[in-house]
Amino acid sequence: VRLSIDAHLPTSDNIMILGEPGSGKSTLLRYLVLDLLSTHPKLKNITKKWGDLLPIWLPFAFITKNLHRDENLNLSDLLCLWFRSNNSESIFDIVKDALDDERLLLVVDGVDEWTNITVAKQAIAKIETQTSLKNAKVIYSSRPYGYRLQQEYFQQLQIHTIANLSDTQKKEHISYWYTKLMAHLNKTINGYVELETNQFLVELKKSKDLYRLSDNPLLLSILISQRFQNA
Repeated sequence: VRLSIDAHLPTSDNIMILGEPGSGKSTLLRYLVLDLLSTHPKLKNITKKWGDLLPIWLPFAFITKNLHRDENLNLSDLLCLWFRSNNSESIFDIVKDALDDERLLLVVDGVDEWTNITVAKQAIAKIETQTSLKNAKVIYSSRPYGYRLQQEYFQQLQIHTIANLSDTQKKEHISYWYTKLMAHLNKTINGYVELETNQFLVELKKSKDLYRLSDNPLLLSILISQRFQNA
């Protein structure tokens, strides 16, 4: 069953988003954070559930890298280091207040991105324990295989899997980039975008392998880029 992000995600406070490489996991998480922080959010149901929380995007690789150096770091320490690394330490007090006041939405990207499985398990244990104590909400992302290696260390997660692109989504994606191309070339040709989009889809469908690749947003983007280069 295909469900929209806005309809499906706000049904739990502890979520794992699974997807193959290039499926859009990181893009989704960043979009979610930016939408929640915007003055005119588009994800209405998500805003209704988490609009009062402060969303913070944090890469899992950053967490494991720093825990490898110092295993005694807690979640607050890791957040402080993250903002310091981005020259934004001045706003850490706001984040700490949100954590202490149970107003934090922690968005942890790429829990399958680690070099030491022991440190990765330690990182998950710290996140799970300390967010539970602070009543913080957590959204993770991972590739399916990486999650399976560590799933026993998570507590009561609701799992969501990013679906392949539908035919309609493929067409919209191709049309979007053709529109961008025409704008870049400063050209306007009536019907050109739709014509080229439909022609590209026809050509993709002639090859089962290529059409299967186009199920993935990143791979479809690569195919589009290649077509533009060959044009």
